[in-house]
Amino acid sequence: MDRPSREAFLAVVRDGRLVARGMPSFEELGESELADIRQYLRSEARKLRAAQAGAGEVRRASAPP
Repeated sequence: MDRPSREAFLAVVRDGRLVARGMPSFEELGESELADIRQYLRSEARKLRAAQAGAGEVRRASAPP
């Protein structure tokens, strides 16, 4: 697991680093719950990147010469 990203995630979600900007703290969540949430977010981000890359390929393939 990428340490800086994990540490940043925990600082925001568990420790409330962005409370002043409206992001609540979830200090009541356990380590396994936090790990599950992080994994879900990473999975969704990978899906979005793949979809965006695929959409770019479709646009290039259908663009007029």
